[in-house]
Amino acid sequence: MVRDAAAPGGNDRAVPSEPHGSFMNEISIQFEFGADFAQLEAIPEDPRQRSAYFQRFKAFLNKSRDKIKAWHRSGAGGREVIQAHCGLIDETIKHVVLAIDGLGPFRDETLADRFALVAVGGYGRGELNPRSDIDLLFLLNKKMDRKLDAFIQEVISVLWGIGLEIGHSCRTLKECQSLARDDSTVRTSMIETRFLIGDRALYGRLWDTVYKNVLKKHAQDYLDTTLRKFFSRPDGGEGVTSHPEPDIKNGPGGLRDYHVAMWAVAMCFDGASLSEMNRDDILDADELQTLKKSVNFLLRVRNELHYLTGKKADVLTRSIQMDLAHHLGYEGGGTVAVERFMRDYFRHATHIHTISEAVFHRCLESRPLIQKVITTFQQKKLGHGFFAYKSQLRVADHADDIFEKDRSLLLTAFTLCRDHKLEPGAHLKRLVRLNKHFLDEDFIRGRQAITFLFDLLRSNQAFPQLRQLHEAGVLGQLLPEFEESLFEVHYDFYHRYTSDEHALRMVRFLEELNTSKETNLEKLKQVYTGLPDRSILKLACLLQTFGNRPEDLDGVDQKSPLTEVAQRLQLTPKQQGTLHFLVKNKNMMNELAFHHDIHHPPTIRELGRLAGQPERLDLLLLMSYADLRAVAPETWTEWKNILLTELYHRTRNYLVRPESIDEKPKATRNAVYSLLADEFDRTVISDHMGTMPEDYFLTESSEDIADHIRLIQGMGERPFSLKATYHEKGGFYNLVVAGPSDIHLFKNLVGTLTAKAMNILGAQIFAGNGGLTILIIQVSARNIQNAYDDMPAVWREVEDNVIRILERKVTLNELLRTRTRFHKRSGENEGIEPKIQIENFPEDRFTRVRIDARDHPGMLYKIVYTLAQFGIELHRAKIATRGGRGIDIFSVSLRGGKILFQPLIQRIKEQIIQSLLVEKLEELP
Repeated sequence: MVRDAAAPGGNDRAVPSEPHGSFMNEISIQFEFGADFAQLEAIPEDPRQRSAYFQRFKAFLNKSRDKIKAWHRSGAGGREVIQAHCGLIDETIKHVVLAIDGLGPFRDETLADRFALVAVGGYGRGELNPRSDIDLLFLLNKKMDRKLDAFIQEVISVLWGIGLEIGHSCRTLKECQSLARDDSTVRTSMIETRFLIGDRALYGRLWDTVYKNVLKKHAQDYLDTTLRKFFSRPDGGEGVTSHPEPDIKNGPGGLRDYHVAMWAVAMCFDGASLSEMNRDDILDADELQTLKKSVNFLLRVRNELHYLTGKKADVLTRSIQMDLAHHLGYEGGGTVAVERFMRDYFRHATHIHTISEAVFHRCLESRPLIQKVITTFQQKKLGHGFFAYKSQLRVADHADDIFEKDRSLLLTAFTLCRDHKLEPGAHLKRLVRLNKHFLDEDFIRGRQAITFLFDLLRSNQAFPQLRQLHEAGVLGQLLPEFEESLFEVHYDFYHRYTSDEHALRMVRFLEELNTSKETNLEKLKQVYTGLPDRSILKLACLLQTFGNRPEDLDGVDQKSPLTEVAQRLQLTPKQQGTLHFLVKNKNMMNELAFHHDIHHPPTIRELGRLAGQPERLDLLLLMSYADLRAVAPETWTEWKNILLTELYHRTRNYLVRPESIDEKPKATRNAVYSLLADEFDRTVISDHMGTMPEDYFLTESSEDIADHIRLIQGMGERPFSLKATYHEKGGFYNLVVAGPSDIHLFKNLVGTLTAKAMNILGAQIFAGNGGLTILIIQVSARNIQNAYDDMPAVWREVEDNVIRILERKVTLNELLRTRTRFHKRSGENEGIEPKIQIENFPEDRFTRVRIDARDHPGMLYKIVYTLAQFGIELHRAKIATRGGRGIDIFSVSLRGGKILFQPLIQRIKEQIIQSLLVEKLEELP
């Protein structure tokens, strides 16, 4: 049986429960607690008269559970609480068995000598969280007879009656042995068993029979197949911190990792526990203490998760992490508490994963002598005491002092892994982790350490080895500033990963550009592969967390954190300047691309001034891409790719030819005349271009403007004209509408699209001084192409519905009541407090309105609806999402000028917030 699990007995070893005894004596806990079963009345013999008995028993159990819950909430350890739960259920089950044994039909049958009641699974380990499964095995001395069957059925009936959700099986010794041989799940359950009541000698025979005849004989096969998969590295080399909503039981670093290590030890060391192995080469005292502390933390978190959800739950979803942090005693305003909690969680989960993995693989390597001889012939010596075995780099068992003799071999090991495409073996990883302190400050300032780091960063496959170095703790030794970001969490509905994981993912996505076949990444691939040296770019990725606090990089009285890096790594002034530029401005390009007008000359000039030279702009483009891609799987979209690369192209052209930004309007006008010379009279073209604002010619291409003129000329008697074009590369539809200069047209169009459940990506509005407006709206094709078969018919319906609204044949509210609804996205109901900014900038002729709120269907319509109530005109709309947050930015005016009256600005803010909080669109006031 497994004996390191948290089982009744008050220590780390499961002591088999006695058939009798009080709950207080069974659990060694340091507070006044008891469950006096004597106060319960005798169970009625007639099952039809047990309803009241069951209710009293449930109330009795609930009272005891409430005491345990209160103890947990007061700060009791996770292990102590599960022991208390386990002890309560032990005594409850034994009480029921003895009570049934005393009933008339069974009183004289001596049934207790004919079976052993055994706890199995997590309950057998003694790990019983508040809502965990309670699994029992009725172990039989011989085949079931009618009387024993009736007795067991009676026991199960009563246990269910008092509210215990019991899973049970009835098997003989022979059946247990046969099933354990054929079924790995049963085999595992046989490892973790605990005697409760009945024939103790029979239980002793179970362990001897199954262990000697099944577990011991099939140990290597069981380790190699059933258990090895728990530590198999998934695709992409993901680790513990790759899972922002971790599974506390089955995920990397979860409790199952610890269980697998215990199972492996039990099978390879004759049932010994982790504490009893006495093998410092596998697990020393410090590691054992760290493991116990981290397991205790996870058990406490799982207890609270069960209490909060009221059910058996294992996944720490973002929606519950804040409540967990609060109930677990973390303090701090805003998101501080949850960030501290999740940082602690990932730290403890990493300890569990690394230590448990090392223990398991060492057990796997403890093969019989003949197998070790065969293994020796398969080894390839690589020098310095290292050898390759299959896909692993290993070191001899007797070479535990290899790094004490020569600390430089800590880096040699990873160089060999890189050169021979190997993974460090579990024993080697453990030795590296235990000896990493030899890479002290003097060493990392030396030429060998600096050369090693830059050779790695210059390679095309740095990510896999950076992951290896990180998991062994070496990367943090070589780059202490990276160590500062270890397990750092930003709980902002945008970032999904810890800062260290985010940094590694940035390097991964950059390096994947080398071999990318995605046509939409061609420009990024071209820029990346054209770089003469990528080392500073990757170094900036590893230090990206400082970019979240750009003010720390401007210190006058104190050195910037990056200055110390530059001095230690002996960077040239140019390299130092590039590193500082990339880290400080890592968010700048994405901010401009997604939340500003990328066609507005001041935007282009500002980014150009910031970059200074095309080469730095190239690096910033790649840094921006990697940062956005690393945030979360859904953050990089075709639309964002288009915006980011267009901003890059316009700014790079400006850096190469600054005069080009002023030449574009004139060049665009001339090109339009050429394109339409054979279609329309020159005055028709001149009339259109003469009424449109100057930024129209900065933004739109000559081909687009020519299409607009064709659309206007084909409008006829209709109130407006609409044309939809599908952009396959970007995955969106571009809607161009020519109609009257009226915000209500835009509002009605947005409302009609919302009624069709269409996701609007962006909008440009060009109001001419002749009463005509060009509306350009980008609509995501992701959902609608699956929902609608005939898209031309859909666009005709949209146009017809807007006309019907304008002609007062239908109201927009009527359309919204019957709107299409798709399934809610994950996290859609997460709370984000709306933030409204209304600002006026000297260089901008419009007022800028920025709204940050929970992203949800109809968000844009609610905003446009509210602005229309005030008679505000829209000139630009930038719609973006980050995680669960919608960020919409508008350029607006009121009666041709900026909005400057502060009381009016306050009223607009208040009304937008009220509209955003309305659940049903058709109920807007």
